[in-house]
Amino acid sequence: MALPRTVKKVKGLGDWKGYIEGEQLANSKFSKLEIGMGQREVADLAGPYSYMTSKVTGKMWIPFFFGSGRMQMTLYYKNVGRLVFSDGVFSSAAGLVGIEYDPSEHGYR
Repeated sequence: MALPRTVKKVKGLGDWKGYIEGEQLANSKFSKLEIGMGQREVADLAGPYSYMTSKVTGKMWIPFFFGSGRMQMTLYYKNVGRLVFSDGVFSSAAGLVGIEYDPSEHGYR
């Protein structure tokens, strides 16, 4: 049986809100990342990912909704964890909203 993972809500760069799940691993690819960073900046710091998924959320279908969270993208890093991105308010630019440390991450779907 797996132990419950700790989830910490954080406020990041540019007032982005997000979370960090699990325990940070020493010298992890994710250790220099901050909630709110853009996808290119994250790619430069964390390096190539193993797999990526993307989806639209239910917020996409709310008429006249102009807030964030209409889409979500997850990058999977084998033996490290996952990074979750979401679109911003009035922008399609994705920002980092979730850092999930998971050394048992398979890296593929």
